[in-house]
Amino acid sequence: MAHIFSDRVRQTSLTAGTGTLTLSADAVNGFRRFSDVLATNDTCDYYVTQGANWETGIGTLASATALARTQVLASSNGGAAVNFAASIKDVGMTILGTRWRDATIGNRGLIFDCHMSNGGSATTMDVHAGMVAADAYPYPLLVVPNLIWKVTSAWAAGANSGGNLDGGTLGASTWAYWFVIGKLDGTTEVGFSTSLTPPLPSGYVWKRYIGQRVTDGSGNWRTVVQYGDHHILGTPGLDLATTNAATSPTNVTVSVPRGRSDIVAKLWLTCSAASTLYGAVRPATSVSLATPGTANGANFGTIGAGLGVSELNVPVNSSAQVQYAVSVGSATVNMWTAGWLDPRGKDL
Repeated sequence: MAHIFSDRVRQTSLTAGTGTLTLSADAVNGFRRFSDVLATNDTCDYYVTQGANWETGIGTLASATALARTQVLASSNGGAAVNFAASIKDVGMTILGTRWRDATIGNRGLIFDCHMSNGGSATTMDVHAGMVAADAYPYPLLVVPNLIWKVTSAWAAGANSGGNLDGGTLGASTWAYWFVIGKLDGTTEVGFSTSLTPPLPSGYVWKRYIGQRVTDGSGNWRTVVQYGDHHILGTPGLDLATTNAATSPTNVTVSVPRGRSDIVAKLWLTCSAASTLYGAVRPATSVSLATPGTANGANFGTIGAGLGVSELNVPVNSSAQVQYAVSVGSATVNMWTAGWLDPRGKDL
């Protein structure tokens, strides 16, 4: 299904009532048929006029000659569907005044605010007011007018209600993708899912990823402080603690969002060894990291006998992994995740 805008689309209909319109076989002279520009189940902005009666809304092409009045947005009947008489009506495609934002694509990737913060309870997450562009053409703007907060139970509309688009209560130690979701009439809401392609509630057709959060072992949201695209864990995650460090490239899963390839981990490392130590942490790519040494450098420095501390920003793969190695196998290495950088869909 796609929402289509096109010029000079106009047919007639004799259908009576408030239901689906049966369209004429041919277009009005000088115009095209709906089926010339829409595939079955595509949607569009439509208008119907019959004398003093009129209606505008979102239509769905149910078949080559049938246009369903999916959502009436305005009408001569106080905004409700018009009960048209069984005589000729003019039916055409338009761009509705209430949906002017949808006609522009220059907003692709836009995100303004909509940052998240831990709410008033351990299972509550706040999404702050802001504006985002949907992640599919024509990238309409989705406006979140006020702070809205959700708990970990099944999704329901409104503040202080459930946010889980998958249904049920989110489990312990689980990462969730958060979204702004929207209807064709501009209504917006927020919710989360364990999938980047979440099931949307009835009537919602747009979505935009705005970040990820994770629950702890008790099913409560872990505390994260957000500064734009930067996310700082309230308690850093200890993701590697070894007294027998790897001298060959080894993957480590770190405490950052999963499922995306645009996340950069903010890592802290403490290392100690009885002799001079070289070490490196790199993205876990298909090209393996060479064993660190004087010939190939070391991105967390050369550490003499004793303790060394480093802070690194390292891109992760979609499994939230980085790759590390050191030059001394008897070294002690601790790797902590302090947070991450997430562009939140700006790179669409």
